[in-house]
Amino acid sequence: MKVHCLLQLKRDRLDPLKEDFRNFLYVVWKHLGLPDPTPAQYQIAYYLQHGFVETYNPKVGRTDMIRAFRGIGKSYITAAFVLWCLYRDPVNAKIMVVSASGTKAKEFVSQVKTIMMTMPLLAGIRPTDEQRNSFDRFDVRGASIAQQPSVKAVGIKGQLPGNRATLIVADDIEVVENSRTEAARETVMRQINEFEAIKVPFDEVSQRPAADVIFLGTPQTEESIYNRLVRERGYNCFTIPARVPGPRTHPLENYQLIRDEDGKKVNILAPFVQELMDMGKEGQPTDPLRFSDEDLLSRESKGRSWFALQYMLDTTLSDAERYPLKQKDLVVMPLNAHKAPLVVQWGVDSDKRNVLQGIANVGFTGDVLLGPLFLDKDYRPYEGSVLFVDPSGRGADETAWAVIKVLNGSMYVTKVGGYAGDVQEAMRKVATVAREQNVNRILVEPNYAGQVWISAFMPILSRIWPGKNGEPGGCTVEESEWAKGQKEQRIIDTMEPVMNQHRLIIDEDVARDETFMYQLTHITRERGSLHHDDRLDAVAGAVAYFVKVLEMDAQQNLQNYKDQELQELLDDFMLTIDNGGSRFKAHRPDTEVYQFGSQGYRSTVDYSLTKGNYW
Repeated sequence: MKVHCLLQLKRDRLDPLKEDFRNFLYVVWKHLGLPDPTPAQYQIAYYLQHGFVETYNPKVGRTDMIRAFRGIGKSYITAAFVLWCLYRDPVNAKIMVVSASGTKAKEFVSQVKTIMMTMPLLAGIRPTDEQRNSFDRFDVRGASIAQQPSVKAVGIKGQLPGNRATLIVADDIEVVENSRTEAARETVMRQINEFEAIKVPFDEVSQRPAADVIFLGTPQTEESIYNRLVRERGYNCFTIPARVPGPRTHPLENYQLIRDEDGKKVNILAPFVQELMDMGKEGQPTDPLRFSDEDLLSRESKGRSWFALQYMLDTTLSDAERYPLKQKDLVVMPLNAHKAPLVVQWGVDSDKRNVLQGIANVGFTGDVLLGPLFLDKDYRPYEGSVLFVDPSGRGADETAWAVIKVLNGSMYVTKVGGYAGDVQEAMRKVATVAREQNVNRILVEPNYAGQVWISAFMPILSRIWPGKNGEPGGCTVEESEWAKGQKEQRIIDTMEPVMNQHRLIIDEDVARDETFMYQLTHITRERGSLHHDDRLDAVAGAVAYFVKVLEMDAQQNLQNYKDQELQELLDDFMLTIDNGGSRFKAHRPDTEVYQFGSQGYRSTVDYSLTKGNYW
């Protein structure tokens, strides 16, 4: 048997595809019509073949983990690795693919089989008519006769006992559904314990190494089971974040885990990423051929906490990531109910002159409220407005409402409120706010029989704000489609991208609403993280309604707006000349200009909204 192993090794050295998995990967990529593997993908391929050589013990086998950002292709590369293992040793290879669900594992195996059945190089190992050959398990030609097929798919909650494998590929066994709670994570860890019984042990006679276990995954929580496998069970970890970490963004200690056995601090970053850090490449893409800086910026705009976990693979979620909605991402200023500046610029002045001191900070230390860095002197009517109502349910819930208006791609929160008393009185308050704010539409969250609430509300709205031509009320009222999915998740997923892009501008009175601001700054993705979230839910519902506004290019929209105005002025002027008269009159608002700091940032406050002056 030992002679057989030596002969196999010599044959591998004569075949560059068997000797180096990277060569095999290149051939598979060409067969699939893909571009050449990127340097980062070749790094994954090398690690799949060799692991950490300095810690390898053939009597124990490999216990390795690859954590890489979404989209780098780790599952595709590992599917090719499974084929490479079959290509090198079709007789003895017994590979089990385990995923969070049986369906996901079957998709992996189906992909492996499809490549094998279409790639001429692998024609020699395709199953014969007498062998097992189904979508979730199959044998390869020449495989030893055994209960275990050459490749098999199993879900982490499936029938693990009774299997045997020379290689276990655990592909994305941690997902949102099985990692949200401590009990769910413990269940997954108990299932992983079964791997030890599945592994083929070291063979003393042939010196065949013990089976390997390779995990592929992306952490879903700061309490990720992938961290526990490193700390508690000594797994090696090869981590590739989307950007090169560094002290200003994601310091090295965020990628260091302490093993329980010896207290040793382990650096889980891939060596090539560590080299990029040492070269001062912080913030640059680790795989620029796969994702450019622009691509990553686009993904990061969907939410910092989500990006930190899914792309930077940083599981050391501090308060900064645990509570993702930040006051400092807002712009706070007095808002007019009918008009707003065409441009409101967010930023921190060099002298911090626009950091607001007169409003209580109910957020976390260092999370400040900011006034605008710059205000355009041109004010225009809002392009649309909505009042979102979250009717009170049972217990101490309140009826909450929020008014949001839009102009030039920005959202203006002009009013937020709530009332925990009599439902009829709450309806009267909502109707009064709708009239005062002159909203176009009222949306009602469908929870707690939204249509019943609307039917009771319409007569009250008609009395307080009579509509035109005898219509019931001065605006439309309809049920929203907002309440779908876990509340905390949908609130954060809706609010965080808008706030990260600094498109949400709130009135000073809204910033003084400590109930709302507490809800905003203390919500997490955990179910039930807030005892009450009514006002925040109302704001998020209104934001969701206008979220398509973010697709607008604010600068282009501004230019189009001004071009249209100029054309109207020119048309007006030409009409005046043609009529031989002089009715052309320009308007100019009274303004007051403030200058902040040494950089000369200017902010203009428009008083003409109330005075209506002309010249």
